[in-house]
Amino acid sequence: MYCEKCGRLEHGNRPCRDDLAVIYKRPRYAASSAAHGPRRPQADSLICGMMSLFLPGLGQLCQGRIGAGLSCLFLVFLSVIALLLFWPLGLLGYLVVVIIAVVDAARA
Repeated sequence: MYCEKCGRLEHGNRPCRDDLAVIYKRPRYAASSAAHGPRRPQADSLICGMMSLFLPGLGQLCQGRIGAGLSCLFLVFLSVIALLLFWPLGLLGYLVVVIIAVVDAARA
C-alpha cells in the first residue's frame, strides 16, 4: 500500500511528509535542525580576536572550533620552544603564529 501524495509506503495514522512540509513551510526533505541539537550563540569576532592576541588559539576555542584552537595552541608551544633555542627565528615564528591566530579568530 502506497501513499497517494508522496508515493511512499502507507503512513498509518501519521500525516504524510508532504502535508507537514506545507504546514511548517519548509522545503521537502530539508534537514531538521533538531537533529543537530541546540545551536550555541556565536561569539563576537572582535572579542575572539582579542582573546587570540593574548593567547593564540583561545579565540578559536571560544568560538567552539576545538580543532583549530588546539592546533594554534600546539603551534604556540612549538614556537616558544623555537624561541628559546633559536632566538631570532623563534621570535619571527611566534609572531607569525600570533598574527595568523588573531586574523583567523576575527574572520570566523
